[in-house]
Amino acid sequence: MLKPSQIRISTDKPQRFSDSGELKALAQSISANGIIEPLAVRRNEDGFYILISGERRLKAAVMSGLRRVPCVLHKADTRLSALYYLTENLQRSPISYQGKLFHFLLCQSKQNTCKIKHAKSKQ
Repeated sequence: MLKPSQIRISTDKPQRFSDSGELKALAQSISANGIIEPLAVRRNEDGFYILISGERRLKAAVMSGLRRVPCVLHKADTRLSALYYLTENLQRSPISYQGKLFHFLLCQSKQNTCKIKHAKSKQ
């Protein structure tokens, strides 16, 4: 369990969450039932944690006033974290074309061990 203030949202994600109505509904659900699925995080060099997946749950938990959120700590670097994030979100609708392309390139990069730089999308 971590304090929400210990968790940072990565700025490298190609998809951002913006539906405030859906977020309010999730916050109400979390207030009533808690968080069912833990957030996925990785440790950062500065002692904080970087969110891999669960941005909506984190924001809704803060809205509902939770002091701590359940988390699973992964040993992952930036590239592997991005691959985890995008793999989880490919099923979600709508994911941007940039997100799908980024996921494809990361998969290719992992197979070919070549480095690919991702230009942040402006969404």
